[in-house]
Amino acid sequence: MKGFKYINKLFLVFLISCSSPTEPEFYNYVSKIDMEQFQKEILSEYELVRKSGRREGREYVFVNKIVQTKNLFLRVGIHPSVEEVKELVYELNSWTWIVPQEDTTLGIGDQLWWMPDPFSLDTVEFHFIRKNVFILVNSHTLGYNELLNLTQLFDDAVLNKRSFVSFSNKSDPPIIKSISASKLKLKEGEQATITVNAYDPKNEQLEYIYQGVFHDSSNKFTFIASKDYVSEPFLGTHTIEFYVINESNFVSRKKEIELEIIN
Repeated sequence: MKGFKYINKLFLVFLISCSSPTEPEFYNYVSKIDMEQFQKEILSEYELVRKSGRREGREYVFVNKIVQTKNLFLRVGIHPSVEEVKELVYELNSWTWIVPQEDTTLGIGDQLWWMPDPFSLDTVEFHFIRKNVFILVNSHTLGYNELLNLTQLFDDAVLNKRSFVSFSNKSDPPIIKSISASKLKLKEGEQATITVNAYDPKNEQLEYIYQGVFHDSSNKFTFIASKDYVSEPFLGTHTIEFYVINESNFVSRKKEIELEIIN
């Protein structure tokens, strides 16, 4: 009987070990997407011609090395949490004059949207969320199947933990500590220098993003109290938002400063 009990205990331990999760906890968050390596492994026939930071992620523009009329726009952003990337994408979708259509049949991402060309109505863009990552794939020169295939490849890279995608047990984005301005109240024609104080836990180089789309490697920006640059109503308080993005394509949380234009 003692031997039988011992065998039972061993069998129970075996069952527990088999039923435990196979995916380690540190896969909860994506922490880095190495686009240089991504290009080598998946886009070897394309050449990178431009990249720039945006609030939803870094935009990469590629041109086919042989057929230079074929181009590809990728936007890649890692965000502090799933909830925050969802909120950002819902806001992004509300800005466009052609409303993106959500699709649940293709099996790409946790959520996927597609957008047609306003004239031909051909699909020219897919964007999706997977974990805490936002990916946008856009081209007016690639066919539907090629565009869909690239979108699927990017999603598979996250799911299958390809070498250019890194994971962590915690969200560790760059952080904007403070924003200051040389003037908080300005009259028409005056200028204020805005300084963004930010750091990255990985000590990676930061790119600073002003009002979602303007970007610079410098942490100083000039605000001009001019009707040519400032939206209506001109007089009053204007909220300026900033993000930073590191070399891993991790985007910070938003931080804002308010400037007031007075008579």
